Amino acid sequence: MSLLPPNEEQLRKIYEQMGVTEESLDRDVIILQEWLTKQPHLPSPADPRRLQWYLLQTKNSVEESKRLLDAFYTIRSSGNPELFRDRDPLRPELQAAARSTTMAPLPRLTPEGYRIVAFKMLKPEAAIRLPIEYAKISMMSTEIRMLEDVNAGTVLLVDLSGYTTSHLSTLTMPLIRKYSYYTQNIYKSRVKAIHVLNASTLVEKLSNLLRPFLKEKVFKRMCIHPRDNHRLFETLPQDTIPEDYGGTLPSLAELNEKWLEKLISYRDWFHQEEHEQKVDETKRPSNSEQYSGEFGVEGSFRKLNLD
Repeated sequence: MSLLPPNEEQLRKIYEQMGVTEESLDRDVIILQEWLTKQPHLPSPADPRRLQWYLLQTKNSVEESKRLLDAFYTIRSSGNPELFRDRDPLRPELQAAARSTTMAPLPRLTPEGYRIVAFKMLKPEAAIRLPIEYAKISMMSTEIRMLEDVNAGTVLLVDLSGYTTSHLSTLTMPLIRKYSYYTQNIYKSRVKAIHVLNASTLVEKLSNLLRPFLKEKVFKRMCIHPRDNHRLFETLPQDTIPEDYGGTLPSLAELNEKWLEKLISYRDWFHQEEHEQKVDETKRPSNSEQYSGEFGVEGSFRKLNLD
């Protein structure tokens, strides 16, 4: 599935919101490339599209982009094997996760230049067994977006159809903490809104579970839609929404299959990233601040008690 690029008006709005111009992006990508060549512990050269992602998501901060690039590469070798290893999209566990739950970015940007990402369980009975694989697939998808997606932020569609307390109980505090931290602070995905669809009695439990790990401004951007999705069209055009919710895009199941094809097309890339694109701490300069992994190495994961 192709992520449609911004049209001229969308690109203008993206650059305006992020405080950049095409010229400043080109200039600062070169600055970051040159900086990377002087960091013996970091892989170089880097894909310029990844550098552009960070410049956009940091609103054109070269220094913040440097810090995030160092952190991005460091977390791959900082004791987080459950999320950054075995990322072969043809591995049976990842295939099962990708086919039982959609975590796909949708093809069309909103008029403001936001990318919509949809989460929905397609096979609830299978989804209960694969929480780590879901997080891994979601993060792999974000890394593809870093190369293919020019946007001013992300809008999340979270469909709770089929979710039960059994699904929530498979989540672990270390996993939630790491996933939320990495997506918000390392990948720097700017969440502009969270639309919770088909909300059930689980909403309060889910909100209480996630609130400690979400930035307050992100949490306040959550909008609950109990059973009627018509309010969705107040902020999101129908041509950006799947037919599941009254939009004109194909169904989530179809879009998910197409996104899985995209993940598989990156199979060699993920292998190379896993083995080559990480930090060599033996070469880190003494004046270079080391990213600590934020949480250290967790012990065995303990399931949540949601009774």
